[in-house]
Amino acid sequence: MDYFGRVMELFVTIVLLFMVPLNYMSARNELLCQNYVTTETTYFVDSVRNIGFVNKQMYETFVKKLAKTNVPYEVKMVHYKVKLTESEEADESEGIFLPYYHGIYHEDIMTEVLASEAYYFYKGDFFSVSVEKKGFTWGDRLESFLIGRNLTNEELQVVYGGSIRDECE
Repeated sequence: MDYFGRVMELFVTIVLLFMVPLNYMSARNELLCQNYVTTETTYFVDSVRNIGFVNKQMYETFVKKLAKTNVPYEVKMVHYKVKLTESEEADESEGIFLPYYHGIYHEDIMTEVLASEAYYFYKGDFFSVSVEKKGFTWGDRLESFLIGRNLTNEELQVVYGGSIRDECE
């Protein structure tokens, strides 16, 4: 009897019967998590864009919803304020101003939210949220084992944003 051949048959059978369906189920679970994170991020950003501010309760609710996936995420918010600068090409008498965006990032936004319970935006400002996956799921490890995919510590999940629709102040 060819024992090596039988061992290889057994190994291939185990892989085909158990590991491939597990890999499929984990990939499906990753897709569902991706859709859930995208939906919740879209809902959070659109809420902020509609009401013109973000408060502690809104942010904590959003983070708690993301935590339901049992995958660690890092959330980063960015606010771009529209500011004006005087054009260098224009004469002094013309007074032509050019708009530009000044960025305010997550740490500053959270400091304001925690200090005054809300961070306000103005109409025309741009608000964006990015969500990055931190850590690995069992599906990531299984896929790495089966097909040799390199695992990365940070994987961008969702970036969503838009301009603020209403003023609150």
